[in-house]
Amino acid sequence: MNIAIVDDQKEYRELIVQRLSKISEFEINTYSFEDTSSLKCSKVLFNLIILDIDLIDENGLDFAKNNLTENIVFMTSYDFYMKKAFGKNVYAFIEKSDSEEIFLETIKSIIKQIFEEKTMSVKSDKGVVDIFIKDIIYLQYIRRKTICIKLEKNDYIITGYGIQELSKKLEDMFIFCDRDILINKHRIIGIDNNNLYLRDLDYTLKISARRLKEVKNVYFLEKKHEIII
Repeated sequence: MNIAIVDDQKEYRELIVQRLSKISEFEINTYSFEDTSSLKCSKVLFNLIILDIDLIDENGLDFAKNNLTENIVFMTSYDFYMKKAFGKNVYAFIEKSDSEEIFLETIKSIIKQIFEEKTMSVKSDKGVVDIFIKDIIYLQYIRRKTICIKLEKNDYIITGYGIQELSKKLEDMFIFCDRDILINKHRIIGIDNNNLYLRDLDYTLKISARRLKEVKNVYFLEKKHEIII
């Protein structure tokens, strides 16, 4: 699990990293940022962001509202923010004065909840694995009831599922770029004619003529632009 810590106080970021290192139940990679601008420049996809509300470059509440696909825990020294802090992608509000015990209990509970809500457990050619849906780059139909799941560092072959069946389980985070390939729309970084560029993929995929308009519209909607095709 990749966890980002965003706070303009270096000593507090270091404290959170130190606390997270005490969680042994889950494999955690931590990344520290002093502001949301630095966070946005990162190529890492985060499963959880521990975010200070009162940042220099951007209010944390605004960041949460503008990045609804991110899982967020707010932290602040000011409890008057609490009523404003909660949204559908906000899991908790932590006061900086909270004890280490309270912090760890809260974060462990949230990690468990994220695993339950946002991972898929599948029996693959490498055994039973829990995969963060957000980490999937694309899924490809290989043959009847056989699918390849492409991640940044691993590929998994699963059987017993059709591509249409999986698309329903994955809901609106994925779209088809052709009849056999289901892509993570949040990983689209560019389109050149019918060539599709995805984050953490060192080759392009082809977009079928039938799917081109839909994929382009999704891409530009993600980028908050309008396009006339």
